[in-house]
Amino acid sequence: MSFVVGTIRSAARHRCSPAPTGRAGATRVLLLALLIALAGTGDPRVSIVADAAAQNDLDPSPEQPEVPQDEPPWITNTELRASRIAAAEATTPTPPIADEDRFAEVFDSADFQFLLLLGAAWEEAYILDLATGDVWIHSKAALWTPAEELTQPSSEDGDYGTTFVPHEDGRISFVLDPWEITVEPLPPMLGLISEQELLARQPVYRRRAEAYDPDPEMITCLAGIGETVDVVAFFGSWCQICKHSLPELLRIHDLINNPSFSLTLVALDEDVVEPEDWISNCGISRVPSFIVRIDEEEIGRIEEEPEISMEVDLVRILFGNGVQ
Repeated sequence: MSFVVGTIRSAARHRCSPAPTGRAGATRVLLLALLIALAGTGDPRVSIVADAAAQNDLDPSPEQPEVPQDEPPWITNTELRASRIAAAEATTPTPPIADEDRFAEVFDSADFQFLLLLGAAWEEAYILDLATGDVWIHSKAALWTPAEELTQPSSEDGDYGTTFVPHEDGRISFVLDPWEITVEPLPPMLGLISEQELLARQPVYRRRAEAYDPDPEMITCLAGIGETVDVVAFFGSWCQICKHSLPELLRIHDLINNPSFSLTLVALDEDVVEPEDWISNCGISRVPSFIVRIDEEEIGRIEEEPEISMEVDLVRILFGNGVQ
């Protein structure tokens, strides 16, 4: 379920009633609302929006509803990280490795019975059977589809490697010559965090941001905003919805390249009680929450998931409140 707070001017709603259906229809509604909001202001974006609205009217056919996808075989686990170092008893010499090449992402199987370790610079992928302790070695290429999506390998695809050792502090480790590989919990992200730190710690956000393709007309509108806008994004590294909604916002922020449009990231704990000052001051009860502010005053918010799309909902909130 999604929750969006923000308005379009009532004149725009009446003008567009009855509303077309589908994402294309929603785009036409927003474009017409923008035309009304900008009319008579002398804003140069009027012609851009008018052209976009005309293009949309030429193709009024609604989009087909999306077909729900099956549950993915692997789910990103952003609370664990794998790393490797040269094993003390290694018989094969290892070259020096950069810090960024030491680490790998960790994925849970859909039934949470296996862990997959996949490093960008690692030669192989490892699947850990949590029931037996067995470690299986797989080809990375066999796990990726042409669309760079993870697949579920069959048991015949891998080679038995070793068994892992669980430790009292929550770590899991195993040795496969020449590496000693450890899986350990990451310290939680809490409070203000930079975009650079988020992307370094959680590569899934970078991948999904780069894959997101927002509506170009909406990006043009957001890029032209002259007032100072700040979007405060409240998220949790433990939150599955955040792994979809936040990358969309990161991608939009990158594409609009507007110095008047800033993004503030605030990481929350799993109980949504810390950081207490941010939570109480902004009234956060749903995660993620994206609060749109002008001069530090809230004008609208998107909670959990966008109602239409991240870029459309942002335009609706901003232009519905007279932002130029």
